[in-house]
Amino acid sequence: MSAIEPTELFSAYIDGELDPDEIEIVEAHLAERPELRRELDSLLRTRQLVRDLPLLPLPDGFRPIPRSRSPLSPSPTRRRVGVGSLVAGAVATVVVWGLLLGTGPVGEAVVRPDLASVVGSHISVMGEGNSSSSGAEDMPMDPEVITAPEYMDGDFRLMYAEKKGDMAQAMYSDGIRRISLFEQPGRVDWDSMPDDGEMMNIDGATAWHGAIRGYDVLLTERGGMVYVLVGSGNSEPAMEEMTTKMPGADSSVWHRLIGVCEQTVDFFGLG
Repeated sequence: MSAIEPTELFSAYIDGELDPDEIEIVEAHLAERPELRRELDSLLRTRQLVRDLPLLPLPDGFRPIPRSRSPLSPSPTRRRVGVGSLVAGAVATVVVWGLLLGTGPVGEAVVRPDLASVVGSHISVMGEGNSSSSGAEDMPMDPEVITAPEYMDGDFRLMYAEKKGDMAQAMYSDGIRRISLFEQPGRVDWDSMPDDGEMMNIDGATAWHGAIRGYDVLLTERGGMVYVLVGSGNSEPAMEEMTTKMPGADSSVWHRLIGVCEQTVDFFGLG
């Protein structure tokens, strides 16, 4: 067992097919090696994006050929699929869909968010009102510039929204706390994130959480959009909940295919 690389067990780990000892080995490696956690997160995203693809109708006259297995054949064994096989399968699926769908737009730009500037913008907008309500009527409000909904986490309501270059900024309030949301098209350069933060997984999406100038900062990407949330006090649980409601600017099939293909190729150095 010690000779088996943990990545060879990822497929069975994801599908819940490992025994307790093997689970313990995999999770010990994940806890000690951040690069393996990122690798697993990337595979989870790839699987989910491929599973989200719509079914294509079968051409007229197509009939599947049933497969039979001899009763003398050995029973199927649990899969031990290496990362290379998983990636090859995912890339092959993407290529097939690309051929079926035709030419699409280029992939998203790589984004390296300036988190200090983002927090500064949050503080600036916060300064326009001394309380959760004062000054709110004078703040710019254009919900069309953001992809996120106007209500989040039950109690948080959109009170400000403005486009600034290729980035839109919005602010939500529950009457006490304020949380800023920043969004722009692209995908995150995760290697550029500060080392003093924490990589995490939220609802199947990779995220980074840390503190900048005393404010909680949570960054993630969904559907071709990069989202950064900034809050203070005990805002982190609400911010995590908000990230699950981000729809992304373009959820078209081709857009998602380009994203998963580029991420897979870049991550595993296949390009």
